[in-house]
Amino acid sequence: KDNLFSVLKQVIDLDEDELSELAGVLKYTSLSNVAKLVKMIEDRQKVIQGLKELVFDKELYAKEVPHIQNTVENHYWLFGEQYNLITAAEPDFTLALKGLILATTGKETRGNKAKLDHIDKNKEMDIFMIRQDRKGDVTENVVVELKRPTVALGEKELSQVKKYMQVIRSNDRFNMGNVKWTFYLVGNKFNTSHFLEGELENNKNHGEEHLVYWVDNGMTKIYVLKWSEIFDEFSKRHEYLLEKLKLEEALWLKQHGDADEVVDDIINNSATMDKPLVPKRAI
Repeated sequence: KDNLFSVLKQVIDLDEDELSELAGVLKYTSLSNVAKLVKMIEDRQKVIQGLKELVFDKELYAKEVPHIQNTVENHYWLFGEQYNLITAAEPDFTLALKGLILATTGKETRGNKAKLDHIDKNKEMDIFMIRQDRKGDVTENVVVELKRPTVALGEKELSQVKKYMQVIRSNDRFNMGNVKWTFYLVGNKFNTSHFLEGELENNKNHGEEHLVYWVDNGMTKIYVLKWSEIFDEFSKRHEYLLEKLKLEEALWLKQHGDADEVVDDIINNSATMDKPLVPKRAI
């Protein structure tokens, strides 16, 4: 009853124009759908605030896999609304290939049909996603490599992503049809070698921010992103809606006691995306 009275009070407090606007909106959708949309935006902001704590608050001692990777796996909208998650955290390339075949053909691959022959075939990617355009004639595969907050990004970390790329380029089954591969290396900051700054400068001619590697006529690219840049991009995309919603300041000020508490608070809310097509130990 308290919840009902709270909602009714909000409706009663609307002025004549606001009530007319609400009635007009409800001609084309339901109050339930409106509430779900607002809740999702609010929960996305909570995820952003939680991730900021994980990557910026050194006293939380956030770890790569149980905290940051676990959160991103459930909220991969951070890299785009249009993607589907292929495999759960840290698939090796055999499992990734099986997931890719299942996503593109609808058929499971068993036995040795997805066997790979490469020195780095057992390396594990953090996040593997796929997107198909509306016409279905271009498939974009996305690999995200996440680093814990204490790791400063440099040549070593970029080389790790390039190894992933080489495994994929070496096998035709990863590249059937019109396929694009996009790799993201994500961390808190660059190291002091200025190696990545040099790579960014060398690729400026392609006209894309954060690009450090470009081959195959642009069908294979590697980007390096700082968490601060991901958060800024979220703010740009959602600034207008967040301003209109005027969410309470408490949402921005909430603090957690430890990294586990952060993850528990944001891992499963209305902003959570679909589960992976291929679970970690499936097939």
